[in-house]
Amino acid sequence: MGSEWISDVFDSYLVDFRAKLDKLEVTSGGQTLAGVLKWNPDKDVAVFQTHDVLPSQASVTVKARLIFEERRGGRPWQMVNAGDSTFTEEKQVSFTTGTAPNYVPLFNIASSYPVINQLHLHKGETNQGSIQLHMGQRYLFELGNDSEWESQKIRWTNTQTGEKTDIDFTYNASTKNLEFNISEAGLQPATIYQLDIVNLPKANTTALDANVRNDAKTIVTNTDTVTVANKKITATQQNYQEQSVLDAEGIYFRTSKYNTLADKLSALQFQKGNFMFVMSNVDVMYNYIKGDELFDKIELEGIVVSRNGYQYNIPPLIQLEADFDQTPWYRQKLDPTIYNGYPFSQGIDINWRQPTSIGVPPIKGLGLSQFETRVTLNPTDLTYPGTNAPYLHVFYDIAYYAANDLSNLQHTVANAIAQGTKVSSHLNDMLTKGFPPMMINASYPIKVKYFIPKGTGNGEKISTTNVMLKSY
Repeated sequence: MGSEWISDVFDSYLVDFRAKLDKLEVTSGGQTLAGVLKWNPDKDVAVFQTHDVLPSQASVTVKARLIFEERRGGRPWQMVNAGDSTFTEEKQVSFTTGTAPNYVPLFNIASSYPVINQLHLHKGETNQGSIQLHMGQRYLFELGNDSEWESQKIRWTNTQTGEKTDIDFTYNASTKNLEFNISEAGLQPATIYQLDIVNLPKANTTALDANVRNDAKTIVTNTDTVTVANKKITATQQNYQEQSVLDAEGIYFRTSKYNTLADKLSALQFQKGNFMFVMSNVDVMYNYIKGDELFDKIELEGIVVSRNGYQYNIPPLIQLEADFDQTPWYRQKLDPTIYNGYPFSQGIDINWRQPTSIGVPPIKGLGLSQFETRVTLNPTDLTYPGTNAPYLHVFYDIAYYAANDLSNLQHTVANAIAQGTKVSSHLNDMLTKGFPPMMINASYPIKVKYFIPKGTGNGEKISTTNVMLKSY
């Protein structure tokens, strides 16, 4: 769709033609269904992703209209006319939907906090709990006056004791997001929980025999008066039970023994860093860390799980940045040698890497490395696997990126000068500079940032903790 094809030559002009989708409308019950149109790479297959799950057992009509456009001799595209009207092609189809699911399938969850199978929820980091859906399921969360349910709650179940806590939540239909306050759950540290969404029945205020009518009759004989009981059932007595509206596979997670990430970082022991040779004047610094609770896969790497063509996408919960403003090596060496005045003019840029991912200067050129990187909670086992591996360390790789930045800029500056471009004195001096190695027995402060999932694949920074790394 929208691809060009050459049909013929008219009046010495080369004429290109293309078909274009002018309108796609999906309706049900007289209402237009909101959604997003998604194309495959060849643009010959389109999927209309509705904002909400299609209405249950309803007639749905899809109307599509194509227009055709031509371009003569490279001029702007114009619609092809057939006489006095535009040449179009229209198609309409109708179908009846099946029964909509009466629960939230796991594949319809785009992200959540708590994160499914995370090991170290810091309950003091934020009160913001959420379950983000791919497709809205408004019908599950609208309890009218005639509903058989009294209320809906987020339920937290301690998997060890069975203790349950129910809290309120709200459903935002426009963003397709369930929102709740984690602090109301009263979570305990170092404990595994199951999270559920439950419908609670209305309180039964009638007597058990309220649906039984007494039709007693009195019979008078010659000697006695006898009353005969004749009770009749007049209606069906309802006996509702709680109902889960979340996938039976469930959401399980464990709380950290530490209330906040800052509490945990304060308890960890950061050793002085060792240098590992990479190339001349370039080293990587390793600062090993000791502690009784380290980090899981979701904290270090994030997680992406594909189900039924949809993704549960969680970015890394813990992200590191160098604090260059407080780093002597950067302020005294790297900035004067390389980055002072960046971005530069005359098209002199760093182009050997994608600057947005690591930053310029490379403040994100470091991370946490751990031998046991893929540890998560096993929902079929529900025991804590432990993450006290002896090989956790901060991997401080700033020098690698900075050295390559310097080499890349020197090459670009030399080419610019060779072509007659005038450059600043800083760039001119850079041509003769060598890369300044990392300082020994120095401080390398970093910022440890905690993120929670927001939306689909995005994260929101909640807190920042300063950690001071030292080198030998």
